[in-house]
Amino acid sequence: MKSVPFAPALRPLWQRFTQSASYRQLEVTYPADQIRAAVGLLGSAMTAVTPLPPASWHVFELAKGLNHLAGFLNRATTNPEAVTALLEIAQAFLLVAASANLIGLTPGEVVSALRPHHAAAKAAVTRPGQLDVIEDPRLPSFHEATYVELITTAQAWVDRFLVAPIGRKQTLSADLCGLLLTALVEAGYKWRRKTPQTWTPAMLQETMVDLFACELPIDRTTVGLVAPLLRNFLTFVGKQGWLRPEVVGRDLRAVDGAVPEMTAAAADPERWHPRKRVVMAMVAAGIDLSDEAAVRRFAQRYEEVQAVHDALHLPRFAQSPLVYQPDDRHQDLPHVETAGDRRWTKATATRMHNAGIDAARLVWSDTANAALREQVDQQKAVLAVAAWYDGLYATALQTPKRWSAAAAGPVLAGLRRTADFEAYRTVLLALISQLGRHETLTPQQVTELSALLRPFATPTADSGKIISLASVRARKMQRHR
Repeated sequence: MKSVPFAPALRPLWQRFTQSASYRQLEVTYPADQIRAAVGLLGSAMTAVTPLPPASWHVFELAKGLNHLAGFLNRATTNPEAVTALLEIAQAFLLVAASANLIGLTPGEVVSALRPHHAAAKAAVTRPGQLDVIEDPRLPSFHEATYVELITTAQAWVDRFLVAPIGRKQTLSADLCGLLLTALVEAGYKWRRKTPQTWTPAMLQETMVDLFACELPIDRTTVGLVAPLLRNFLTFVGKQGWLRPEVVGRDLRAVDGAVPEMTAAAADPERWHPRKRVVMAMVAAGIDLSDEAAVRRFAQRYEEVQAVHDALHLPRFAQSPLVYQPDDRHQDLPHVETAGDRRWTKATATRMHNAGIDAARLVWSDTANAALREQVDQQKAVLAVAAWYDGLYATALQTPKRWSAAAAGPVLAGLRRTADFEAYRTVLLALISQLGRHETLTPQQVTELSALLRPFATPTADSGKIISLASVRARKMQRHR
């Protein structure tokens, strides 16, 4: 497994941190390599946004670094618990550094900078597709009585809208229109403590993007019909007196302003909340959402794929028992000492082994390879690709840029003797294709290695058909009798 490298400037801070009581407390909950990985990710984010040394990090630099880290995590993982753990470790690390005057922030400034990220992580955990109440010290208290009265009133106005001429003209079904409109009112209060009478343009736009584009499991076409629905509804309730004219005018402008961002977020699965990703993946796979057994099977495989994806993008941090990790037998693999002017080294052998595991995870978890996952489980995929990388380096000292059909032949012959060879071959063909698309391999390498991996067949002159090599040999033997 790879570890996250430290920037040189971060090492003194890390040394101080490992000697602190905060570090020892974290070790009770998290493995040492996970703590190190979290700090490495924080350091990578900081060096990406500022060239300043840690002693010159102030509120502005830390805010930029944390935003950069949040963006990376949103792309790299769907596991909100992993994000929560990372933030806990990062805060402990920064507080130790601040207390020791190794960074230009006070402990209070560190806590303030991390507060919105903790709130966002908590929201991701407590809002898995259901509109739960967001608790944040910056928000007013949630009042159940206010909420019940608000939803009752909103539902009555939605019902009146849907039976009015303007409501009956909607493209979406009445049930879906009612759900979307009521959900917006609910989200406005549960997430922002705002009623329709107190909505602000910024709050309305943020809630629309978060709810319709990222939270609710609706497709892009439906998201595109939300703005016209809201315009008609706001116009209706304005004329009927539920909202003041100035509020309606302000809200209509906000709805129009939210459309570009809402459209972009709806088209970007990396911005979706975890539940929406799962449901939309089920729909794309043709799963009947009313079939509980089918949903359960899909969810189990989806969780495994996401765990593999997280392990690939957050090595040593997003650890999961669902991710297969091969043993260390590759270290005892017989190997040549030299090949041409190249010499075998343990460091390169280890690097190739780890690269093979990463490549297997990349191929197996790729969204385009759903059919592959139906044929080959994760363990076989990892074993096949790791054996391919290990074998080519051990027998010919070849890294991917040098892979050749001549060197791969003996490796393939060894794999052919295993009971899982057909599964291995399927994975390796997908690997070669993917490495070709990523330009890790040249077109010539892709052609030669793919030809080597495909089932061998030989044309015969007398039949004009394709028959197996074994059949050709049998016919030759009969001719010599």
